[in-house]
Amino acid sequence: MVLIPFRSVLLNSVKENKISFILMAVFTIFYALIAYVNHYYFKTFALDLGVYTNALYDYAHFQMNDKGVYKVVAENLLSDHFDLYLPLLAPLSILLGEYTLQTVQIVFILIGSFGVYQLILHKTTSKLLAIWAQLSLLSSFAVFASLSFDYHSNVLAVMFVPWVFLAAEKKQVFQMLILIVFIWIAKESLSIFMSFVCLGMAIEYRKDSRIRLLSILMSVASILYFITILKLVMPSLANSGNYDHFKYHVLGKDYMYIPKFIFTQPLEFIKTLFFNHSGRVEFDGVKAETYGFLLVSGYWLVLMRPSFLLMTVPLLVMKMCYDDPAIWSIDTHYSIEFAPLIVIGAFFTIHKTKLTMVFKNLLAFLVVMGSITASLRYMDNTVYWHDYSRVRIYQSSHYVKNYNVKIVHEQLKIIPKTAIVSAQTPFVPHLAYRDKCYTFPIVKDAEYIIVSPSEEAMYPIIREELNKQVGDSIATGRWIKKYSDTNILVLQQRH
Repeated sequence: MVLIPFRSVLLNSVKENKISFILMAVFTIFYALIAYVNHYYFKTFALDLGVYTNALYDYAHFQMNDKGVYKVVAENLLSDHFDLYLPLLAPLSILLGEYTLQTVQIVFILIGSFGVYQLILHKTTSKLLAIWAQLSLLSSFAVFASLSFDYHSNVLAVMFVPWVFLAAEKKQVFQMLILIVFIWIAKESLSIFMSFVCLGMAIEYRKDSRIRLLSILMSVASILYFITILKLVMPSLANSGNYDHFKYHVLGKDYMYIPKFIFTQPLEFIKTLFFNHSGRVEFDGVKAETYGFLLVSGYWLVLMRPSFLLMTVPLLVMKMCYDDPAIWSIDTHYSIEFAPLIVIGAFFTIHKTKLTMVFKNLLAFLVVMGSITASLRYMDNTVYWHDYSRVRIYQSSHYVKNYNVKIVHEQLKIIPKTAIVSAQTPFVPHLAYRDKCYTFPIVKDAEYIIVSPSEEAMYPIIREELNKQVGDSIATGRWIKKYSDTNILVLQQRH
């Protein structure tokens, strides 16, 4: 009885927003060709998909995850990132297994795009502008980059941002509050992000006293949540008793020093935002490239709207001042927080102009073309090199590997579901949905070792080290070859 009205509402929604759903269907195919194909062809890895898949198994079986996939010494996974989405998604993993996280990530991106569509439709009453906005998010380089490399919960969380704005537009205070809290719990740093988003919303909705007040209160609450998680919760879960993941040493020795650095050395801070501070010449131009991608994707319109510019400030600081230059780049999930904000900010700016509807749609078309151009450039050739085969769904290189993946899959299926395994990094995500799974060269109490003579991805070791450890293992007499060819080597421990 409950399903009947739900089905009716869904069908009516599809009929009323037919083009929006067609867009989502088309991009679902694109996204699946990236996420599922990469996984099948062993282009996903222990870090991070293997780790999170193993965590799903643990949470589904009511136990905490100990980072066993990549740590020799057990430590609570929540001490690394305070991610509460994984426990919430764990029940779903009982049905979907190793494909849970890729599936959920695609679904949430679609939900976020529909949120953008509903928001711009409500704001402008123009279905065409709403479609342009949705297409802009769906085609964002940040979305394609995120899907091309494993899974991260912040991708899911930022897809609630359009719905936060829609709740504000509709003056739905309680829904707005719940959505903000739900974004917090995906990752500790997202609370800082939401603090600035809420400040921007306080400016954007300054004429509405209830939304303005809630935005200010939630901005303060976001900071308090961040401090609580960083100073109390995560240190209590870490073996060291401290928060060990501060990665902004160019700004100071911990988060408390960052404001002091910004205000006492503003010129040095601005220089850090735009120039390579790593001392490694190979990363010259990486920051400039990222700024270029953001501007082409619609950020040039955001610059005209101070409230949205304020929302992006912490993202720029967290991205461009990080110790690891890879974070500055256009690759993986490191730009995803910009995606919904740029689209919303750009289309709010377009709506606010006094142009005719024809010219508004022309501006919207330029935003979409910019978004598509940036994505094609990401797939084609970039200053920051990444594995283009993971995202070039239009080339045969995306659908091949330098060994027979069918044979490898057959051998992986033979390994008992309850066995303890140690595997080379690309095989870990396929084996991680079990109690114990290690990334080779961690072996500990493993019953099987799975490596490939042909697989090039071997992090955290190199080929010579891998070959030596495998050879030494066989030489001890404790391991026998269960299967061996140029595609895969499976060792089983002697009983």
